[in-house]
Amino acid sequence: MFVRSRLPFVAVLGVLALAVAPAQAQTTLRYQYKEGQLNKFVVEQKVTMKMEGAGQEFEMKMTQVMDMEEKVLGVNKDGTAKVAQRITRWRMQMDVPMGGKMEFDSQNAKEADDPFGQAVGPLLQSMVNTDITMTMNPQGEVSDLKIPAKFLEGIKNNPMPGLDQLLSEDSLKQMMTQGAMVLPKEAVTKGKTWKSTMEVKMPPFGKMLNTTNSTYQGPVTQQGKSLEKIGLTTEVKLLTNDDSPVRMKVKLEKSQGTALFDNKAGRLVDTQINQVMRMEIQADGQDVNMRVESTGTVKLKK
Repeated sequence: MFVRSRLPFVAVLGVLALAVAPAQAQTTLRYQYKEGQLNKFVVEQKVTMKMEGAGQEFEMKMTQVMDMEEKVLGVNKDGTAKVAQRITRWRMQMDVPMGGKMEFDSQNAKEADDPFGQAVGPLLQSMVNTDITMTMNPQGEVSDLKIPAKFLEGIKNNPMPGLDQLLSEDSLKQMMTQGAMVLPKEAVTKGKTWKSTMEVKMPPFGKMLNTTNSTYQGPVTQQGKSLEKIGLTTEVKLLTNDDSPVRMKVKLEKSQGTALFDNKAGRLVDTQINQVMRMEIQADGQDVNMRVESTGTVKLKK
């Protein structure tokens, strides 16, 4: 009887404790733009792809490093900005099954001596020191993206089959518009998650939906600077066209990463994400299994 009579009192104390407890701090994350501002980044990606099919096994490795610049051309009263992005240097190394090693460096004018390098090299070179302009708002949402004709012409004239469909102007705009890291509209507290989805067309197979889940993990201090840490995971879904001659299934085994955002300066400082993905492909009566492991980083140059 004594215990039961105390329960309502304990419940009241619990409610009071919640009422007087300090509210969890909220943080509004926003990009900031200033006319003439120039940010320089290094983007690095490493991919290992293993394939099994028709009684054979193959492995392909690729490493690419891009030096990039982002310049603010002008800022509107609503905080949106016109921004120009360009790749100033592009380096790529690939170990291709039965094709040897392919190397490309945009600062080295030497023509590749392998068929793959001869096809890919001119395309990559056409993308270097070419401005892609866009409008970005304080959340990082991209609109009014313009791709130079020089770049599109390089894709159109490339001998690689299907490249003009995979990297059409609409596809490129879609990937670049949706691929930016978008911040939430509302203020966030520790543990808050928001999502953004990128749609990638993959003719003639269909399209892939890549959803990024961003979770605010609170402030951290790095080299004496206060930064906001954001946890990253991704989800992948493949939608295959009914008339596609190729059937594909995708399973994401691992996806984990982090982003560090300087909220005072309004810019990303560091992003990294690791993924392991398995793919099952059926085409012309053949089954091919693929395992793709990738690591990507984006770092702000000091």
